[in-house]
Amino acid sequence: MNQVPLTVPFESFNLVMALTPWHWLHPRDYTPIMLTAFGDWMLGAPDGSIHLMSTLEGNVSRIAETNIEFNRLKETQQKRDEWFLEGFVLSLASRGVFLKAGECFGFEKPPVLGGAIEIGNIKPFPVIVWQSIMGQLHEQLAKRPPGSKISGFVFKE
Repeated sequence: MNQVPLTVPFESFNLVMALTPWHWLHPRDYTPIMLTAFGDWMLGAPDGSIHLMSTLEGNVSRIAETNIEFNRLKETQQKRDEWFLEGFVLSLASRGVFLKAGECFGFEKPPVLGGAIEIGNIKPFPVIVWQSIMGQLHEQLAKRPPGSKISGFVFKE
């Protein structure tokens, strides 16, 4: 098992500020249980199921029926790669790129805007900044018809 963290501790950033840009998507009764090194949220639902809120996809999907199932699955290589992007985290670490407190990895040009999902497009961002960029971006995209031309975005501080 690797020694490079695949999650970001909640105490290293303001949780409320980080979730605010996702108000339009984040189910209010879901509880954040984990933030991956790439800024994706693991959320606990009232029925005990676990959901992934993806900053890349701008969606929420059920990934486990129970916390027990989630804890078992997250130890498999397949789910560490799928949910935590472990291969990218380890590759960045091998290049000397590590997260500081309150940071997560993100893409300089987000894939939803045509950016490549590759090491050269990844860098650390403050969690609050990455969440703000991606939450606002996906909210604006969600309001557009599929296939519409994108001419620009407006971001709030």
